Amino acid sequence: MYDESYGAFLSAMPPINAIQIPFVPLALSMRYKHPFLLHLNVMVMRLQYMLFMSIFFLMFVIVSVILLPIAYIVGMVDKVNTMKQP
Repeated sequence: MYDESYGAFLSAMPPINAIQIPFVPLALSMRYKHPFLLHLNVMVMRLQYMLFMSIFFLMFVIVSVILLPIAYIVGMVDKVNTMKQP
């Protein structure tokens, strides 16, 4: 279950949880439900989400750039085929 104070530290996936390493000593030194700990938890969760989404965005851009010439050729072939038909 998600926790307001330590949710970002407990629910992170292994490659992405490297972001939280610098924040763990600070988080462990604070009391449970401390206002700064709640803010730190939200900040770490957003950093992890940003990294996670950046990986997928980068993959999307790379695949799109690779497939762009193929899509152009397929589009041109389709255009030529439609012009040939009476």
